[in-house]
Amino acid sequence: MSSPSRPSAKDTGWSFSDEWQRFGYLIGLGTTAYYMYVAVFGTFSPPLDRSLFIFSGVAITICQYPLARNTAARLVDSMLLLAVAAATIRFNQNYMTFAENEGFPIGDFDMAMGWIMIVAVIEAGRRVLGMSMAVISIAFLLFLYLGNHVPWPLTHGGFNLRLISTALYAQTDGIYGSITSVLASTLFLIPRVRHLLDPQRSL
Repeated sequence: MSSPSRPSAKDTGWSFSDEWQRFGYLIGLGTTAYYMYVAVFGTFSPPLDRSLFIFSGVAITICQYPLARNTAARLVDSMLLLAVAAATIRFNQNYMTFAENEGFPIGDFDMAMGWIMIVAVIEAGRRVLGMSMAVISIAFLLFLYLGNHVPWPLTHGGFNLRLISTALYAQTDGIYGSITSVLASTLFLIPRVRHLLDPQRSL
């Protein structure tokens, strides 16, 4: 399935398309500057390194790949962007609490924040990579939730929504896992440095 293409201002027909795209570029520029600083001077907040990478990816996707070409859809995008920002801030504020209580379920509010991030990451993947990525992600979430209904030998006891949110949002094995750390600290900078060395080459 082909990936959706980013609409241009000429194609969209709504007046603030350019502003959204510029906002996305500013987020990308700020994120790049932060990780270049970290590469030179070292990190001062590991949770921020990981969560900023996820947030910027989702935020840039929302800016560059709108839900639809109308004001109502952009309102939904705005609400999603604000929700993702709130969930990212919440993760950083409570990172030590999550770490000290690893293995224990998180509270109702944090569970909601976790599912906001899960849904946002899946939606960002759908917009950039197509529906197939979203279907695969949802299938695995259903496998976690409905494990006791899965045929042998894949049967397991199943996990409720709180435990899934805890594992994917409040621990270091989910969205903010070691792979995210590697992407944020190392691989993220490679195309940026390449672009600086060869501006004519596409990212």
